[in-house]
Amino acid sequence: MFSYLRSKMKIVFIIVAAAFLITIFAFWGMDVDSSRTRSQAAFTVNGDDIPIRVFEDFVSKYVHQYGDNVTEDVRKHIRKQAAEDLISQKILEQTAKKLGIYATTEELKGHLHAMFPDENTYQVYLARADARWWQYMEEDTVKRILTARTRSLLHDGVWISDPEWKKILGDLYWEADVSHILFRPEDEVSDSDIAEYYRLNRYRLLEPTKVRTRQILFKLASDAPDSEVQKVTEQAKKILELARAGKDFAALAHKYSESPDAEEGGDMGYYKAGDMVKEVDDVVFNQTVGQISDPVRSEFGMHIFKLEDKIPATIRPWSPELALELRSSAVTDTHWELCRQKARRVLEILQKSPEQFEILAKFNSRAKSAKNGGRVGWAPRLIFPSDYDANPLIGEISVGNAVERDISRLAFETPIGEISSKLAKSSFGWHIVKVHGRRAISSTPPTDTDMSIVRQTYLQLLGEQSVSDWLDSIRKNAKIEYHIDVGS
Repeated sequence: MFSYLRSKMKIVFIIVAAAFLITIFAFWGMDVDSSRTRSQAAFTVNGDDIPIRVFEDFVSKYVHQYGDNVTEDVRKHIRKQAAEDLISQKILEQTAKKLGIYATTEELKGHLHAMFPDENTYQVYLARADARWWQYMEEDTVKRILTARTRSLLHDGVWISDPEWKKILGDLYWEADVSHILFRPEDEVSDSDIAEYYRLNRYRLLEPTKVRTRQILFKLASDAPDSEVQKVTEQAKKILELARAGKDFAALAHKYSESPDAEEGGDMGYYKAGDMVKEVDDVVFNQTVGQISDPVRSEFGMHIFKLEDKIPATIRPWSPELALELRSSAVTDTHWELCRQKARRVLEILQKSPEQFEILAKFNSRAKSAKNGGRVGWAPRLIFPSDYDANPLIGEISVGNAVERDISRLAFETPIGEISSKLAKSSFGWHIVKVHGRRAISSTPPTDTDMSIVRQTYLQLLGEQSVSDWLDSIRKNAKIEYHIDVGS
């Protein structure tokens, strides 16, 4: 099985495309009645129509992202890929129904809540976003739950025998000396793309509710005896009476508080939910301005709070700083394709003039290693052993404790001293890979932690391959009728 995996492992594009489609499909077709006449369908999958409007909206979004770069060939490619993605999405939906997979109301509510940083922000959305927006989000969330649960059925059935594990570990404990040229899709995002993303997603870009409070703190150990707790509580209540009787709270804090901010009259400044401990948040975010709280116990002691100001959650206004933050979020499959085309053009130059690798890396690569002509150095096959220095590779060709799969594959398939004829796709972008050497890692035997990480990673890889194969087989047996020429 391992040799099969190594020979056939690839980016599971159909899964990625389907996941992307779950989001956009919710916004481009939920109001379309599937019972419309067949003449209004772009194509039919096992009896279910995909309306022309959904297909054309999907295509239009891609074309808009390309801007002036849309040639006739690119436009045909976009239309064909749009059709493939929509058909794959429909197959996933149908499979979930056949398997009896569903999402409960409680699950849907829980997933929707998880989208927001706090309950206050969630309530703002309930009050400000219209019903149609919520319908889109609910449909989107249900599809995510169903497709994830369908894929997990195949993941759960994957296993590897002990002999295969031994071979995997033997193959993994090798390293390659590599250079690369990185092309990032966010570099293809235009200012107008970011502005459009902001327009469509501004309700999700909230400045959370912030409060400004003053406090009077009486220190009290978390394991203090009951007698001490009672003593501090009585002291706090006496000061509370003075504060509620009209005594200046800042003056009381300056005199009695044992907190470092006592010098500023107990002023804690502005902060949002989550910046303080839960016991504090539960009180101050439910106060009205000017209100003084009862004594509140936390790990720091006994507090009395006065709410000085509350700034409600608001949509973040457009600014150059926000535009910079949103650039990576505005990336679409279109930008990935533009990025791939740019990488392919540079690779074609290198195939004719490989000696220009370092120069082109310095000029084109968006990785830190560009200043070194793209040289990254030695990298393990996939998983970093526990005694391996991963720091120079993180953000270059690895995320966390694993080298990106496509880069690893090319690093061990490409002849030493040569540039791979294929591009590698990673979470960073598209890479051109050059291999300088390979050798066994001269380190101690793998630890139990290493073994556990390797096992988990490979089960994940095998699971993704199983899902990909499964989707391919279903697609081959599906009854698909095209009612338009998607390539025209």
